Amino acid sequence: MDTTTGRDHYTARVTGRTVLARELQQPRWGDAVKDAGLLPADLAYIQQQGEESEKHDRAQHDELARQRQDISAVVAARRQVGAEEEQLRNRLAAVIDDLARDPGTVAAARWLATVTFNRYRIRVTSMPPDPEAAEEAQPITVRERVTRKDRLSWAQSLAHFALTLLEPDHAAIGARLEARGMGRARLQALAAAAEDLVGRLGGKAALTPVEATRLEAEAAHAQRLRWQACYR
Repeated sequence: MDTTTGRDHYTARVTGRTVLARELQQPRWGDAVKDAGLLPADLAYIQQQGEESEKHDRAQHDELARQRQDISAVVAARRQVGAEEEQLRNRLAAVIDDLARDPGTVAAARWLATVTFNRYRIRVTSMPPDPEAAEEAQPITVRERVTRKDRLSWAQSLAHFALTLLEPDHAAIGARLEARGMGRARLQALAAAAEDLVGRLGGKAALTPVEATRLEAEAAHAQRLRWQACYR
């Protein structure tokens, strides 16, 4: 017996079987159905499984459409945050210069010029031993800190940077940014948007299998098997 569902899914053929099974359950077809050796339960089952397959096919498309919408929203949010980050970065060189010109804010200029909120990972590499070394020499393991460049780490770093600029200790920087159109409210909005993006990027931004796909295939498979068994 065929027990696989790989080639079964909701199609026009499934619909055709469902429509025919529904029609043959009408009283006027009673004698013909009986003469063919069919039971009302056969037709009811074929109809039921076809309707189940259609229902799960609709659910599958609805869920995939929702996933695509969610992915599109993440992409749009990432672009918006990236554009606002660029606006902030474009002002930093001028702000650093402003601060460096004032003896009272030279330290702030130095901090802003060197601060980084990059996130890191440890990369482990193995190097073969020196050919000149003894035979029992082991490979050399090297561990180095590497800047993370994934989108989640980027959003986390940006959120931390924007929030730090809002702290009282960096009021001089905030004042210079305010003068150049990047005020406190805008920094707060950027930090909030970046933090929201962190939450969204915590999941994989890709289509994932949905349960309805399996259920649709199982119902279509069950219908096909009963149809083949009853076909005259």
